[in-house]
Amino acid sequence: EEKFTMKLKKIASLALAGIMAVSMLTACGEGANDIVNPTPNPDPTPSTSEVVSTIDKAMKDYNSNATINVKESDFLNARIDKLVASVSYQELSKDDDALLVKAIESAFDKDDMEKLTADNLEAENLASKIGKKDKNGTVQSQESWFYAIMDEGTVSSTTALVAAANHLGEQMKDLKDSFLIDSKSHVEIGGNWYRPGKPGTVDTQIACNAGYTMYVYHFNATSTGDTSVPLTVAVLKVNVSQKV
Repeated sequence: EEKFTMKLKKIASLALAGIMAVSMLTACGEGANDIVNPTPNPDPTPSTSEVVSTIDKAMKDYNSNATINVKESDFLNARIDKLVASVSYQELSKDDDALLVKAIESAFDKDDMEKLTADNLEAENLASKIGKKDKNGTVQSQESWFYAIMDEGTVSSTTALVAAANHLGEQMKDLKDSFLIDSKSHVEIGGNWYRPGKPGTVDTQIACNAGYTMYVYHFNATSTGDTSVPLTVAVLKVNVSQKV
């Protein structure tokens, strides 16, 4: 009986040694895998092409009545990168984003851009910017420029981009490639004065065409404590002309 007990203890010891050996091999295998396949960055900054495609998709999802050409601008990207390299997020946020607005306007050689809001993009507001008639009596197309700076807070860069794209889509959902204006006020359009009258009549209705180009950029600003805050900038150029 004593010999039998000794044999059982020996077998148990061998089994325990085998289990420990397998565990060590498994641990080594996991360590090797970690070195060969390191965990990827869970929140990489979206590439420029991803930024353009994400916002372009939002424009199409929210609005099927306007053709909005979404693209990047090397000048815009460079001006913002230069500013962000030397200015903190807190400084960028001062005075209604004054420094960032100045960089955006300088990239396109403009100094009078309006904020991109649904109200500013109303058809009558766009139509009121149509150029006067030239010496031949032809109404000239007029460019209008709008900017948007979207700060979604300290969320992931990808989350911020998607949220910004949806906000832009919401603001621009009522744009159209062509539209009719029923003048609500005494306004000059294309060199002609339109006065309030019965809505829908020929005298008060103005037919317009519009073309839209949007320049976009997504980047990270450094906040206090080296925290990154993702921001998205959009610049909308609108060309409006009166149908003749």
